[in-house]
Amino acid sequence: MSRIAFGVALPVIFISGSINSVVVGRYIMGRVFPNSPIKYINTKAGWAVWLSLIAAITVVAWIIAEAIPFFNALLGLISSLFISGFTFYWPALFWFQLIKEGKWNASKKNIALSILNATIFVIGIAILGLGTYASAADIADSYSSGSGVRSPFTCSAESYA
Repeated sequence: MSRIAFGVALPVIFISGSINSVVVGRYIMGRVFPNSPIKYINTKAGWAVWLSLIAAITVVAWIIAEAIPFFNALLGLISSLFISGFTFYWPALFWFQLIKEGKWNASKKNIALSILNATIFVIGIAILGLGTYASAADIADSYSSGSGVRSPFTCSAESYA
């Protein structure tokens, strides 16, 4: 069963990690080489810089992930604090401010979309509050009980304190 789970999870992990690495890499390339052809990676030097940069970003990300003993719980905390907003309540607020046509009760379509976006907003705020609390409590419980906090750069179950 674990092999099947890893077979499903690994492509998702690689794809999401690649997306984040490319975003960070493009940002760095744009800041370091603002008016250079290297920025567009269509030369040998551009490819060399790009591949080196992506390799460095990947190694730094791996070091950070392995060095923090409670990295999974930290990801949960970060997700509840930030991803809930980008996914739920900011788009709902943007709809109310930017996309809605007329008053919220001007038409049946606006009423339905207002109810939908208000519901999505409430779900996002609930995830923000409850997810943050649950993640912080999980980190605190892991440290107080001594279970679930591993040593840096280990992946075996025996390394849990």
